[in-house]
Amino acid sequence: LGFEAVQSILNGLGYDYVELSNESFEHDLGYSDALEILTRLRQVAGDAGRMFGVKLTNTLAVVNNRGELPDSEMYLSGRALFPLSIGIAAKLSVHFDGTLPISFSGGITIHNVEAVFKTGIRPITIATDLLKPGGYMRQVQMACRLDRLDNWNYEQIDVHALKKLAEEAQSESTLMKNYRGEDEVHSPGLLPMFDCYEAPCVSACAIRQHIPEYIRLVGEGRYRDAMECIYERNALPSITGHICDHRCQLVCTRLDYDGCINIREIKKAAVLNGMEDYRKSRIKPKLSQNKKVAIVGAGPAGLSAAYFLAREGFPVTVFEREKDAGGVVRYIVPYFRIPREAISSDIDFIKENGVEFVFNHPENIDIDGLRAEGFHYILLGIGTYQIRNLPIEGDNTAIYASLPFLSQFNHDSSKLQMGSHVAVIGAGDTAMDCARSALRCPGTREATIIYRRAFRQMPASREEYEDALSDDVAFHWLRSPERFDKDGTLTLRVMELGEPDSSGRRRPLPTDRTETLKVDSLVYAIGDDPDAVLLTKSGLNPDKSHRVKTFDGGETEMEDVFLIGDGRTGTSTIVKCINEGRMAADAICRKEDPGWERTEVQPFLNPAERKRQITGKKGEVSAKPDDRAEYAVSAFGQTELHRCLECDYICNKCVDVCPNRANIAVPVKNEPLFSNPFEIVHLDAYCNECGDCGRYCPWGDGRPYIDKPTVFSSLADFENSENPGWLLNEGNLHVRFKGEVRVNPEQGEDMEFKAFMRLYHLILETRPELFSLLNTERDAV
Repeated sequence: LGFEAVQSILNGLGYDYVELSNESFEHDLGYSDALEILTRLRQVAGDAGRMFGVKLTNTLAVVNNRGELPDSEMYLSGRALFPLSIGIAAKLSVHFDGTLPISFSGGITIHNVEAVFKTGIRPITIATDLLKPGGYMRQVQMACRLDRLDNWNYEQIDVHALKKLAEEAQSESTLMKNYRGEDEVHSPGLLPMFDCYEAPCVSACAIRQHIPEYIRLVGEGRYRDAMECIYERNALPSITGHICDHRCQLVCTRLDYDGCINIREIKKAAVLNGMEDYRKSRIKPKLSQNKKVAIVGAGPAGLSAAYFLAREGFPVTVFEREKDAGGVVRYIVPYFRIPREAISSDIDFIKENGVEFVFNHPENIDIDGLRAEGFHYILLGIGTYQIRNLPIEGDNTAIYASLPFLSQFNHDSSKLQMGSHVAVIGAGDTAMDCARSALRCPGTREATIIYRRAFRQMPASREEYEDALSDDVAFHWLRSPERFDKDGTLTLRVMELGEPDSSGRRRPLPTDRTETLKVDSLVYAIGDDPDAVLLTKSGLNPDKSHRVKTFDGGETEMEDVFLIGDGRTGTSTIVKCINEGRMAADAICRKEDPGWERTEVQPFLNPAERKRQITGKKGEVSAKPDDRAEYAVSAFGQTELHRCLECDYICNKCVDVCPNRANIAVPVKNEPLFSNPFEIVHLDAYCNECGDCGRYCPWGDGRPYIDKPTVFSSLADFENSENPGWLLNEGNLHVRFKGEVRVNPEQGEDMEFKAFMRLYHLILETRPELFSLLNTERDAV
């Protein structure tokens, strides 16, 4: 295909970070020479009464520009290889008029296997796709897809069909880089030796919602039960069902199949279809505590604290300076992103739980006055409303900070005279809101976002970016504003990327080049701070960074006074503020009763049915439903239940992806020392240390082939390893546990070691052949 054509195809599909070497193309076999060789080989084969064909194409050598391997080259495989391989197949088939048999290997998936098969290409090899979650089970779906085809007997290649497939492959959505995206499926922390099943969506959620459980409940049509499940940890399900930043979706295991589960939309479906029934069945909590609680600020943190304290029987009053509750959600988030009734739904439910609200309250915080009114606990959820200054030169005063601009937009956008062209500085979610809101102001026709870093470094979510694109917002990357003059000239410094900074992103460095842009006004969204003046007047002592020292649950150095939400942490997200409120509520409950623990009610889910369904789901790739299109709730919920792998109940990804079956799942159901239904055990003799299980393990740096209990098959391998594990050799049991080697050990009292040894006995009882020794020392090596 040639260097330029290959690089162009990869760039067009979003793999612009893949670097090719022109030198490699010049040194390798050229197309014209290849045609001559193929023609001669066909003749030789024909003379000998044999068939001759070609196999396309295992891999592509690329420049090792990521430092992942020691050599200067590494090799490209998987779906990025498909448009290249199928392009070569089409080119050769045209030249040989479809008479050259072709065997194909290069990015085969469920999305393209049928189309390739229909061109007459035989056989088709599956490789990379089998090394992904689901593993060998992915073949079943492909086989079923091909089995339903009528014509299996092609005498030659269908050149027209193959050319069409090759053309479509250069823009096919499932081959685009952003189809999978760059998000990594992971949970923070070290891979546990036992009971490692953890849903990444849950660990990524600030409030650790029971996400797989409520997805299942919605899929089964149990909407009221889903609401009960959600409300155990989320005080604002309607709000978060519309505008949560859904970190859960960015780490969803389904990313390695066909795209993340639409988790936020499932929550919204639960609210819209289950809230009424849940309200009817919900019993208002009784006042069981005699200490009154005052909460200053009716934003997400304050509302969350109010809800969870009211559930525990505390009398709660919320004081708010505005005329209604909701904080940033009601007054800052643009109205076109969330319906007002969605906000009111959550607030009304909190009121129904006994929380009282006082609106239009003076902004100053009088802690002594609140105590004089009988409030024992005081929680401050005052947000981050201290505006930073934009460092820019020039005499143009049409410069607006993001929060006042968005507040005015929500209140009355007709009073915002922004001019025809608005520039927005920053590239976070707030910047996207500002740009989209500016386009809805009277007279504004253009909005341009300016960001000093590159596209891949923007902090905004992909969803917010795509919404801005759909509104025709323009983007100028690697540009930093320096001057804004009265005539509307905005001077931008062109930046370039240097070495990584403390955030891990490459640092933007100024060049000697500048550009100018004509704009009418400037909005900047570069972050805000807690109000240090207000905090000081309240009796707290903020430091130079506007932060206040806090303890458990946000309690300050003033006893029984808590600082929660963005006012404590700095600008964050709605769901993090919900967690702030709940943690403060929990801390207060513990202060009243040191032995207190929050109890949660979870609806029954049939474990046997879950196991059966999860096993079936692991091998199937399906289409991700569009959460922005109209859908039937029942069908949508069922589709997402069918896609959700319920990783917190059964994971076993390391078992699925191992090409050598060197990881096994040992059943341990009803074993009191284990909480998961299976435990992972590694088989040393089967492993070639390819590391694929580590690549897909959801635990950050988890490496099951090293971290998990291991069955050894030779003394040499046992002694050359540091893995925890067992070796049965000449009647003696050799054990390594936490680095210590013992022979025929006593069980002792250590519960983890008891679990370790119980797992050994379970394997010995059910699969004793796994402890067989290798025949020779040569085999061990």
